Amino acid sequence: MELAMTSLSPTANKTLHYLKPLVGLTCVSLFVCLAIYFGLLAPAQDRQAEILTTLNQLRQQQVTRITAKTTQTQLAKIWKKLPAPEEFSDLGVTITRLAKANHVHIPGMQYHQDKQDKKKAGLAIKGSISFEAFGAYEDIRKFIFKLETSGTYLIIEKLSAEHSKKTDDITFKLRIGTYFKPNSALSVKGL
Repeated sequence: MELAMTSLSPTANKTLHYLKPLVGLTCVSLFVCLAIYFGLLAPAQDRQAEILTTLNQLRQQQVTRITAKTTQTQLAKIWKKLPAPEEFSDLGVTITRLAKANHVHIPGMQYHQDKQDKKKAGLAIKGSISFEAFGAYEDIRKFIFKLETSGTYLIIEKLSAEHSKKTDDITFKLRIGTYFKPNSALSVKGL
């Protein structure tokens, strides 16, 4: 560096002498800027990315909770509409009355109700009613239509028809299924 200074004019040497601290200050400022960037800004950007990831996860959890709450509300409405197991025989009486109103004869019914075991506690209990129905085709068609549109949760599981050899009537064999509230349904939250 001495060689470079000796070849410069005295004014340039004097100016260079005053510029040395400025060059040092510029280097220190550049170092401070890099330290601030890598020491403060980069970790802040990483933290911002983590916060955005956490925010997205929380939003997804909120959507899941809202969906679960909506589903639970809908399920509570369905539970309220389901009959209790004690009302099983009342359902048979209702079917018999509906048959009489439509000029359909039901000589007898067989009831079957699934047992509620501990594994399925809190779930609906299935019950079914099997019977034969006699009557004119139009009457039985109206009876089945009214049965399907009765508003209760009835499912026609099996239906077979035969033409009676003795009379002009048709014999239908039906098995109707439904679901009942379990006894522990009242302990389920929201019901």
